[in-house]
Amino acid sequence: MVGETPGADWPLTEKGRNDATMLGPSLAGRSASAIVLTSPERRARETAALALPSVVARVRDQLSEVKKPWYDSADEHTSAVAKWLKGDVVAGWERREDLIRRIAQLRSDFGSSESLVLVSHGLLSPPGLTTG
Repeated sequence: MVGETPGADWPLTEKGRNDATMLGPSLAGRSASAIVLTSPERRARETAALALPSVVARVRDQLSEVKKPWYDSADEHTSAVAKWLKGDVVAGWERREDLIRRIAQLRSDFGSSESLVLVSHGLLSPPGLTTG
């Protein structure tokens, strides 16, 4: 994995572009009055632009990928991801509680009466991390 383009700069694949475009109609009714927030990562910004082309998404650092170290091998990374997703503490990784706290901050930044559409990617929101 060393020497590759950083994950934050990866573009959407063709499948990702197609999926984002197909997601748009299911979000259309929600997005008319919602505030759309996206992570600063390229894939998330591209997803928001394709899914909701009539809405200008606001970039928010709270939606950035889980903070974790860079791994030299895909096997090491895959093993660490599996442990983290099971709820294990992984050395050098952002704690789940801290991740939940930074995402929950968005709700207090915008107020409970406003509808938010959050666009991110990767490990940011695995099952069980719903913030309400």
